[in-house]
Amino acid sequence: MTEHALHTDWDFDATAARRDQYYAASLTRFTPFRDPIVFQKGQGQYLWDTDGAKYTDLLGMNVCISVGHSHPRVVSAAMAQAQELTHCTTMFCHPTPAHLAE
Repeated sequence: MTEHALHTDWDFDATAARRDQYYAASLTRFTPFRDPIVFQKGQGQYLWDTDGAKYTDLLGMNVCISVGHSHPRVVSAAMAQAQELTHCTTMFCHPTPAHLAE
């Protein structure tokens, strides 16, 4: 198996062009800010943009509200799970979603 590293182009204009071309229309229309920000890194409650400016994440969306960005235990658990099984729909039986639901 050959590994290919994904090259990430952090240029805003290139990112915006890709969003316009490849995202569903419902995703390209939702922009809750006047001047878009491209965040490159997150740690705990902080985010950094592509210019290195530091922000405090006051939105706390998804998993970040409870554990912050890039929490070492979450990253470790995600990496371990991805090595075993990346995704298993609830159409099939898998013990982990059942345990988490409990």
